[in-house]
Amino acid sequence: MDAVFKQGLRHPINKGGTIIISTSRGLMLPIHQPPIVSWANQAHHMSIILQHPASVEWIYSHYIQLELLQGFTGDRLINYTFPNAPETVCPWLEVRHIPRNSITGNIVPWLQERLMEGYYIYLFLNTYHLPSYLAYQDRHYAHDPLIFGFDSNSHTFAIRDFHTSSQGYLKYETFNVDSNSMERSYNDMSEDNDMLGGIQLLRINPNCMYPFDSKLVASSIADYLESKCSYLKTDNWLTSPVSAYGFQIYPHLSDHMRRVAEGSTSADFRLIHVFHDHKLLMRHRLHFMAHNKRLIPDHLASGYDEVLTTSLLARSLALKYYLTQDTMLLHKCEQLLLDLQNKERQALLAVLDSLAAI
Repeated sequence: MDAVFKQGLRHPINKGGTIIISTSRGLMLPIHQPPIVSWANQAHHMSIILQHPASVEWIYSHYIQLELLQGFTGDRLINYTFPNAPETVCPWLEVRHIPRNSITGNIVPWLQERLMEGYYIYLFLNTYHLPSYLAYQDRHYAHDPLIFGFDSNSHTFAIRDFHTSSQGYLKYETFNVDSNSMERSYNDMSEDNDMLGGIQLLRINPNCMYPFDSKLVASSIADYLESKCSYLKTDNWLTSPVSAYGFQIYPHLSDHMRRVAEGSTSADFRLIHVFHDHKLLMRHRLHFMAHNKRLIPDHLASGYDEVLTTSLLARSLALKYYLTQDTMLLHKCEQLLLDLQNKERQALLAVLDSLAAI
């Protein structure tokens, strides 16, 4: 748990399954470090539900299939495929949607009241007004933090999001935003950029019981290898045109590296970050299946470790290019992606064979 407010600690209060740590200065809701931080909304959800250890069974049953989609600004992105918005299909989350036009007056006390009720607050803000963001006082840019606490003495909110860390690079972590900046950033959000059309209030469902779904995992891995989505998807606020699924993303990544090396496009290393996070979470999943559930033999889980190592090397080369602009690094990265594709296919086919034998 991230310790934001350490002074004046009082006894925890249980509100709707959420343990509120109340202090003489304010309060904070519990936050846990997620295993992956590819996208803010996914990291937020995991940060909440991981206060219950059993929630890993739902996490490891999902986040398997990938899709190449069009982002809100027209760029190409990699994300995880879900039949609906992740917060909607996650049984560990209770979700309330509050329309923006239903909130009147100063947003600051309203946010504090919701936090005191045990709700995490997910919303879009205009980061032009928020220190620690790249867009601060430079351009109007909407982003989606999670608010999980406040401090009455310092007049700040504790939030989680990607921001410019004290080390000078973009990082997903906890930081504070003063109340005045929070109010300005909320009030200066255009309707076109408010993808949620308001605020989501999130709270953990303490009665959730979701056992690890090995059949879903097997079908999702098969979809990933076969580059298809075998279930219907419901339109939601994240819906965007999809151009490829699963293994079809490999040639897109290689082509992106090639075009960056040729100078015909700008580098977008979010792609390789998300792709590596996918391998990291798959590695966690397979070890969980081998050691906790005894669904696959240990050697299949440890065999995937080589996939993760190759993925890490490919990401490191891409980041090194960002620092040096040496295009030879991108050509090496392109070759590693081909090696990675072969290794991952063999590793996951072996997992599917093992699951089919159960």
